[in-house]
Amino acid sequence: MNQAIKKATDTLTIKYDKSTQLQGITGSNNQEIAPCIYEEISYVKSLNQFIIKQQGLYGILDDNGNIIVKPAYQMISVRQYISKTLEEGYYIQSADGFGRINKEGKIIVEPKYKEIDVGKNNFYEAETLKKKTVFYDTSGKKYEGFAGILNEGFTYKIKYLPGFKSIHQIFNEKSKLINDQVKINYRSRFSHGYMQVNIEKDGNKYKGFMDKQGKIITKNLYDDVSDFTKDGIAKVIKDNEFGAINTKEEVIIPFECKYENVYEFENGYALVHKDNLWGAVDTSGKLVLPIEYRALSNNYGKGFIYIADGEVGFVDSNNHRYQITTIDEGKSFFYYDKVGNKAPIDRLDQAYPFLDKGIVACYNNKEGLINSLGEVIVPVKYDKISAMILGGIGYVKKGEYWAIINEHGEVVTDFKYDLIGFLAPGYCVGKIGSKCTLLSNKGEVSENIFDYIGDKDEVGVFWDFGLLNNAYIPISSLGFNTILDQFKFENVHSLEIHRDRLNFMTNLGYVDTEGTITEIINPIISSKQATNLVEDDIPLVISESGVISLKNKIGKIPTMFNDMNNVYYVEVYQKELLNTMLHYESSFLLGFTGAMMEWALYRVKDVAEERINFNAYLQRIQSLYIASFNFDYLTDEYDWYGGFNEFIVENITDAKEANKLEYLSVLDYYVYKLCRFKIVSNSARKIGLNATEMFSLVRASLPKKYQTLFEEWAYDVLERAKPHCFTSIKDFYTKNIPYDQRMDQLVPREFYFDKEYKWDRLENEKRIKAYLKQASIKENPYINHEELERNPISLFADQ
Repeated sequence: MNQAIKKATDTLTIKYDKSTQLQGITGSNNQEIAPCIYEEISYVKSLNQFIIKQQGLYGILDDNGNIIVKPAYQMISVRQYISKTLEEGYYIQSADGFGRINKEGKIIVEPKYKEIDVGKNNFYEAETLKKKTVFYDTSGKKYEGFAGILNEGFTYKIKYLPGFKSIHQIFNEKSKLINDQVKINYRSRFSHGYMQVNIEKDGNKYKGFMDKQGKIITKNLYDDVSDFTKDGIAKVIKDNEFGAINTKEEVIIPFECKYENVYEFENGYALVHKDNLWGAVDTSGKLVLPIEYRALSNNYGKGFIYIADGEVGFVDSNNHRYQITTIDEGKSFFYYDKVGNKAPIDRLDQAYPFLDKGIVACYNNKEGLINSLGEVIVPVKYDKISAMILGGIGYVKKGEYWAIINEHGEVVTDFKYDLIGFLAPGYCVGKIGSKCTLLSNKGEVSENIFDYIGDKDEVGVFWDFGLLNNAYIPISSLGFNTILDQFKFENVHSLEIHRDRLNFMTNLGYVDTEGTITEIINPIISSKQATNLVEDDIPLVISESGVISLKNKIGKIPTMFNDMNNVYYVEVYQKELLNTMLHYESSFLLGFTGAMMEWALYRVKDVAEERINFNAYLQRIQSLYIASFNFDYLTDEYDWYGGFNEFIVENITDAKEANKLEYLSVLDYYVYKLCRFKIVSNSARKIGLNATEMFSLVRASLPKKYQTLFEEWAYDVLERAKPHCFTSIKDFYTKNIPYDQRMDQLVPREFYFDKEYKWDRLENEKRIKAYLKQASIKENPYINHEELERNPISLFADQ
């Protein structure tokens, strides 16, 4: 057959003419939509369009083959590392720089900038080579000469004066100058008609407020301010004292009150803090709750939740307190005062939001759960109960042991667990002795076989709604009034949520929601070994070089980065190679980095096999090759620094062995930083720099005569890849826009090590397909298996 094809959609197919090595598109019934005249075609699923390449330049076709953008750009990409884009479209690159174009082909940002980011207030911020910022809105309108875009259409410029002075010129939505006597600060934005600004007087900086006409509405000068709220009140600070004013600058909370903190007004009230106690004021400044509470929630319309005098309850704006109790011997519960008067709310969740279902009620020293109407949903008969039903599951205690209950309050396990804690909605972990079990609302999901990992006094972490910060915070599973250190207990549980599909990490592997242990094993904590080890297939070029297990010590390892003066070692000693590397495709460079890692690993193979988790190291190299096929196949969920046994526990007396392990540790941590911070969350364009640094590290570890062999190999790989993976695009050190992976131009591992390998698209794809079928890949924890399954590589097949 002279053609190969691959499916783009159910009705659209990309075809490849083997004789011309060009591509086209066919529709249903093999109808030609685009002839085979393009060097590359890539389907963009999110936009239902095609990126095409013709004579080295890129353009866009729609699904009917109509040209939306003629091939005129050196790069067109949908990938980016900024948090969002403002319209459906693409990044484009010309010889002058980057830009944006929408899916209709209209240029939104001209392609002449070194950086494009999304600023506040939904504008693109484009940075020129001279570090000047130009703004564009989503229609493509250009705002040039402005220092920044404020909200509601307001802008500002900075005019520099002699003597390092400047003035800020503020313009309204009609570009009319409204004020040039104040200065913008990083919090300047209009909030309910007013914007905070900086005011300079007698050489000092103060804060005040300006209206939309540019008029300063505050006569006093404040050390700091907060925005006006919908109540028309703003918190202000003067001479280190807290207060509050309204839009007429009338004092609502006097500074003379000497509060240690004042919260912003919400629903007509603000919390105030003094002498480690809390109270509340209304919009007139009246202290409606005296400063006597250990904790207060924000007001949700009818009152506050409080902690005081050893009790937790609801207090209304008249400082009348209520507790959840019963007046019908446990048949129902609500907030009542001490004489039986009901709180002025209709539902319990009007006082405080429920995280999920249920809230604890107590009667005769027993606990149960009630709903927002005060109706009993779990009988009040247990010694202790979870603070809620979370995703249909909770837990209760009788005597010394705990059991699981479902959303109907039915006990579904025996009372046999020493501790139980929430893992995720619908799942708990139960601890018996030193072992743990995965539990659901149907009972035990797994056997009690997992080692406990975490704090000795906690199993799981229950997330509750915090009183003061209005956010979910970790609460002890032993005592629900105990707030835990959020950072310490973030991953305390022995099983942890993995991505969007619920998988939980254990010492034996990852267990799914059915209790099945997956093949993926985390080498940091697992006592198991992989069933299918990565094949220790030493490439012939490395084997013949003689670098395997060299007995001499490692040479001096260069310091790659100097934090003091921001100077890169490679910019001094490998400048020519760096300038070359920067122009190779990022996907190729990622695989090339993996290949150089193999040289480094086999250099110290004798020590590595005995002292580290050798298979974990091979897994990391394998994941670099996989990520070179698609960046998204590399996961950031796992700690890369896990190939070694725990800090090489055994004592090492041989200086050469210690030297080699230190070297391998440097590489291991270096690749950890590369994959965690440069690929998944930063610009892939910098992979050229990283590849050059890896070259320098590996080269430095070799004796001089072997350095020559390594250099010859590396430069040969670069030369053979140049016709396929090299771009002459002008380099820009952008943080947000990567080199796009060059359509489907993928590089198999064999290319790096076989000098006689003949480049052929279909042969490359055949090798890659075989590589992905390795059994060891299923057990590699550094690969995003969900993404690999959800978004497999689209490869050509003979028609």
